[in-house]
Amino acid sequence: MKVDYNSIKKCIVRATKQLSPKTLAFKINADKLNESVRESGLVFIDNGTSSRGVESEDIPLISEYFKKDKLEWFNRSRHFTTITFIQADKMDEEAERLVILLHDVKQTEDRDFDRVEAVSYLLANYPCYSATVVAYQSNDPRKLGKNSYTIIMRANVVAITQEEYEYNNEDI
Repeated sequence: MKVDYNSIKKCIVRATKQLSPKTLAFKINADKLNESVRESGLVFIDNGTSSRGVESEDIPLISEYFKKDKLEWFNRSRHFTTITFIQADKMDEEAERLVILLHDVKQTEDRDFDRVEAVSYLLANYPCYSATVVAYQSNDPRKLGKNSYTIIMRANVVAITQEEYEYNNEDI
């Protein structure tokens, strides 16, 4: 399956809402995003939709997505989140059950449901695509007070090792 990362990135931006003009904090509308990526053959895994400020301990994981000057660009004024999609045609009953639970059940509502375990299981066993979404303030005068976003996407190992996987230069 070839995923059109540029199309998915546009869907992500359209589903993103800046929380206040005075902050880079943003939230992703899970339902809107899920609806817009459906035609691309993906399902959004609701493993968190709110951004947070970048901390020094985040940089090693972020460095898996950003390299050289793009990594040096990071400072504490950025906000980010990482979101994940699963390939719809590879989902079985267990994957569907977990995706529904992740969307419908918040950790505070059901302490027995382990969201970490559910997301780990999905990423370990199904073809998934993750996107790191970073908000920053652009120097463009037309965008003053509005977030700009840079998004890097990658396929997980399960997706890459599929026989029908098509190499996407943006995976690197």
